Amino acid sequence: MSDALARCETPVDCRSLRVGRKTHHDGSTRRKCGTKLNSAVRPLCQEGASLIELLVVVVILAVLATMVSLSVTGVSSRQLENTARRLQALLQLACEQSVLTGREVGLRMAVAEFEFVYFSGDAWLGVEQLTGVDRAPMEALRKRSVDAGIEWRVERDGETLTLFEGLPEMPQWVCFDSGELTAIDILMRREDVSTEWHLQAQIDGRIELEAKDVER
Repeated sequence: MSDALARCETPVDCRSLRVGRKTHHDGSTRRKCGTKLNSAVRPLCQEGASLIELLVVVVILAVLATMVSLSVTGVSSRQLENTARRLQALLQLACEQSVLTGREVGLRMAVAEFEFVYFSGDAWLGVEQLTGVDRAPMEALRKRSVDAGIEWRVERDGETLTLFEGLPEMPQWVCFDSGELTAIDILMRREDVSTEWHLQAQIDGRIELEAKDVER
């Protein structure tokens, strides 16, 4: 077997080269590895092929794992952006309704939900508590849950507000019928996304949204 192995140029050739002779510069000849090698050599060729196949499988699995990770991150990033843009649109809608109806519209926020409320003259009422003509324009401002995985922080007058599990009795943000509103800064983020969204409501009625990249 050792004599046969010595005549093989490389184990890999055993799968592809035919039996024959090759003349070298010194005039000697060597048999190329091929299918007619004795049975003692074939297991070595097969072992080399198995190792290559195993490496190929490992590379494929690594590529697939990377693709899955990127896909999940992309979905989370889009979910976070959509949530931020939806909240911006809802705040703008709330201010429009306040100006049109001549009544204040507020926003109550908790850890995992938020609700717009309508000032009826002596109390803040949610959409579910409104009736008749008052309810129709407020239907889009109904109570909503914050998407799972999204964290938000609320700052007002330079202080971070504490959010509880349940909605507070009074709104943390108010838009007045004059078009003015409570200045507030809402930060939205996810642990698996490297971008944070900052929603700023200015006293003069401007509601701006900005994305900021952060290091994890």
